[in-house]
Amino acid sequence: MRNYTKIMTLLVCTFNGLIQAYAASPVSKDYVDVQIQSLQTQISNLPVGRVYSSGTGISIDGNIISNTAPGMTYTAGTGIKISGNTISNSAPAIVYTAGSGISINGTTISSSSAASTSLPCTTSDPRCGAFVSNNFYDGSLASNGINNPMNLSACGAGVTGASCGDDLCNREGQTRFGSTTRWVAWLSTASRDAKSMIKTSASYFRDNSSVILFTTSSDGTPQYRSGQYSSAILFDIFSAATTSSWTGTTAAGVYDGNGSCASWTNNTGSNNAGEGNTSKSDSSWTQQDSTNCLQLNKLYCMQITS
Repeated sequence: MRNYTKIMTLLVCTFNGLIQAYAASPVSKDYVDVQIQSLQTQISNLPVGRVYSSGTGISIDGNIISNTAPGMTYTAGTGIKISGNTISNSAPAIVYTAGSGISINGTTISSSSAASTSLPCTTSDPRCGAFVSNNFYDGSLASNGINNPMNLSACGAGVTGASCGDDLCNREGQTRFGSTTRWVAWLSTASRDAKSMIKTSASYFRDNSSVILFTTSSDGTPQYRSGQYSSAILFDIFSAATTSSWTGTTAAGVYDGNGSCASWTNNTGSNNAGEGNTSKSDSSWTQQDSTNCLQLNKLYCMQITS
């Protein structure tokens, strides 16, 4: 602003000088009038109210204003469009809300959810998913889970036992991986072997990732790499702690004979069932020990179709 003030002062001084020259010398009136008109035009064209301030990348030296900031590079992407020297953001504002698998801490947004798309799990492409349930259940699965972060409703009327476990896994699996997918619980009883419920001649992957768990034979029997489970199923999307899972099942996919909480309908301390450890990569992933049916455990859920 101070530079324009100096210019104005000089022009005014020049204007006054012309008036004095006109009074003291015989120059023609027309000549002076032309000079005065030129000065008036210059004064009227001066920028008014424009203030420049130095700051990050901006320096002012006399009447020279410079941008010394290093060049900025923009890359086109989601919502960002570059056309010549015009950069525009065409994406509407994105709002993140904490919820299932999404946590917000200050300006950091993180997702602990598994992939939202399922593996094919078809006859032509038999890659299927497996996950640990988010809910905890006692030995009576129809009680729907004492700790229920997925907010699943109870099994339908008359659906109890292992069939209720299938229903719970199916609804959680559809919530996480799509409504067309189908899931069953890795549960055995004296009249049901877990291997008979899963897809045969298939490959099972953890949380629909690239981490393989096991393959299955033509009758559903798990086939382990080097005789062992390939990788632990590990954790559900809400927890980073080792947990136990109801199974009643051996590593071969059959009933372990340790009880099954009266076919998964009993939650008293007088009944037992076999459980597995979600962090193990040996046979104890499914057959670690036996515990009473008051215990709160998770479920292993296995995909059977897409």
